[in-house]
Amino acid sequence: MPISVLLAAVCVALSLPLLGWALLRGGLASAEGVRDNLTRGLELPAGVGARRGGTSLTGLARGLSTPGPVKRLERLLSRAGRPAAW
Repeated sequence: MPISVLLAAVCVALSLPLLGWALLRGGLASAEGVRDNLTRGLELPAGVGARRGGTSLTGLARGLSTPGPVKRLERLLSRAGRPAAW
């Protein structure tokens, strides 16, 4: 049997348990704990974290992007615990 066939079979055999773990694992309670730890006692000085005016490159990137990926990135950033001032 060719080595490439054997290697492909091993890759498939190893990917199935990984797929099962990804689909059947528990919720993201640990992510909430991490977010709480990261924001505990966080006091930013005035002006830190404030958005600057968008650059022309930012405007160009948003103009060329479809709304779907932009919304997805915004959702992921908010789930990651981005401060509301950002």
